[in-house]
Amino acid sequence: MGLKAAIGSYPYTDALLDGRVRPEGFEVDFEKVEPSIVAAFRRMMRGLEFDFCELGITSYLAGWDSGNQLSAVPVFLSNSYPFGTIHVNSTKGIETPADLEGRRIGCRTYTVTSVVWARGMLQDRFGVDPDSITWVVVDHEHAAGFEWPRNVEFAEGADLSAMLSAGELDAGFGVVRGETDNVRQLFSDPLEEEKAWFKESGIFPINHTIVVKKSLVADRPDLAGQLEHYFGAAKQVFADRLDSGADLNQSERAVARYREVIGADPVPYGIPACRATLEALLRYSHDQHITRDHLQVEDLFA
Repeated sequence: MGLKAAIGSYPYTDALLDGRVRPEGFEVDFEKVEPSIVAAFRRMMRGLEFDFCELGITSYLAGWDSGNQLSAVPVFLSNSYPFGTIHVNSTKGIETPADLEGRRIGCRTYTVTSVVWARGMLQDRFGVDPDSITWVVVDHEHAAGFEWPRNVEFAEGADLSAMLSAGELDAGFGVVRGETDNVRQLFSDPLEEEKAWFKESGIFPINHTIVVKKSLVADRPDLAGQLEHYFGAAKQVFADRLDSGADLNQSERAVARYREVIGADPVPYGIPACRATLEALLRYSHDQHITRDHLQVEDLFA
């Protein structure tokens, strides 16, 4: 059985992409997607162009109520905390997270996973009501049937970083790269915030999961388990490298640093290891009007 797939290149997937780890029970042809794996998300959500694919987990959730034909596998290829990606205009008098209440905040789309995490974190830890904020977005969602809440303003193609610098926005989530006039990070020490939130909650934010066509799962009930084993074997290659004490390259160090925050395994897969994170994400997705119902973890996975 030959499957068409698209995933990003990470230290824990490289053994799949270069063939050191081979699948059992199927063959796979990986398509290299440019400029990044994010370009595959819309293709998968709207066109089912791949048999299995890496996908933003909140893109998957945003298509839930419109009946997307996908099932997820509990393999999580991207994790990150949102603290370092929240920027504010330095002239707007925003000194604490609570000062974001009622403001205008820019983000690429409403359902960007890191932004969903940021909203949930701000609500849980600092009492910020996401519904009080006007969310200014510049791109369409990956899920074709998703409808924005009433507090979303669409500014198609606008430069959010420039708007933030000019004071047209009070804050921006994930829109600033490098030094920008009149703009600073909201959190001065993101690493300490990461440690504190993990200690309080056990949450290590999941950004991307693996999805597979529902039709394939129906025809091949063993496929989800085979995929989980396949990705787990490649992750073990990376884990062995970490444990060997080898000199790490930049991308490997970026992953390994999370050992300082969450413990020995910086790339947790599977429902048991990630239940607290998944439960929080499903609560946030319901609270933020991404899913109509408050879904349960077991609803998501093949």
